[in-house]
Amino acid sequence: MLSTCYFWRHECHCGRISPGFGCFGTGVTIITLDDEGEVHGMTANAFTSVSLDPMLVLVCVDRKARTHSHLHSRKRFGVNVLAEDQRAISQYYANPEREHSKAEQEAGAKFDRTAHGTPVLNGALAYLECRLHTVQDAGDHTILYRRSRRCSGAGGGSTTVLSWTVPQGWAGI
Repeated sequence: MLSTCYFWRHECHCGRISPGFGCFGTGVTIITLDDEGEVHGMTANAFTSVSLDPMLVLVCVDRKARTHSHLHSRKRFGVNVLAEDQRAISQYYANPEREHSKAEQEAGAKFDRTAHGTPVLNGALAYLECRLHTVQDAGDHTILYRRSRRCSGAGGGSTTVLSWTVPQGWAGI
């Protein structure tokens, strides 16, 4: 049985829903963590704040993503909100074939460390250091609720916004 939903009066079926969501512009983050002294990361746009008291955020991660297992085994990670000029870094960490050891060489990604060793991307507009709070299964993804322990921001810049091309026939939406 196919579920039906509507995007601005355009009927979509589950197999074709992705192009509809692709029209929605969203900020881009890099999720970073330390694993035995090496920086691991992934591009994530399914990120949002959940609560101010306590300060909670969530990120949705595909179970097939290489970083998924690291996020479960390491209880701490960083969320780096990308600046407009960090598109190459976003694309690098979105590539499942990447080698985490070549991030600086191939995309210009340079990292500092927090007192807890969590990688912080240089030049990011904002950074949150988070600790695992709750995990919830959601279809082919896992929702990771994290308690934010530290937040900092450079401010004064424009963020990278991700959106795909509007499908043919959807002009004027």
